[in-house]
Amino acid sequence: MSAGSQTILNEGRKSLRVKENLPVRWRIQDGYESGEGKVVNISTTGVLLQTKKDFAPMEKTVFALESVGSVNGHFLPKQARLVWSKANGFRHNRICGLEFIQPEEKVVSNLRERIQNGITKVANARRTRSVFGSLLL
Repeated sequence: MSAGSQTILNEGRKSLRVKENLPVRWRIQDGYESGEGKVVNISTTGVLLQTKKDFAPMEKTVFALESVGSVNGHFLPKQARLVWSKANGFRHNRICGLEFIQPEEKVVSNLRERIQNGITKVANARRTRSVFGSLLL
């Protein structure tokens, strides 16, 4: 997560979200669909998942999530429930709003720390741009 690309999203939600770019594997709990995708943004209560394939999940479907690659995913809860989803244009993928289901306390603690670090990076980047902008005037 670079400070320049990091963004804080609120939009009247109960939890702040920060942009993320975490590769994940996902699987529908009933086992009829699975694939890869990425976490687009994350909060302490949920995640925006972009899948690499389009499918039609049922309301309240339970997803199993697992981070892949070199990024440590100890902040990603293992299960989440579908709140909404929609096809994502012509890319033949789907975006899904998921709400975490009873995450472990250690995972929640790691998630809060990651979100706080993201918020701090954004605040520092904004402060730096403000200082440089003032100097250029």
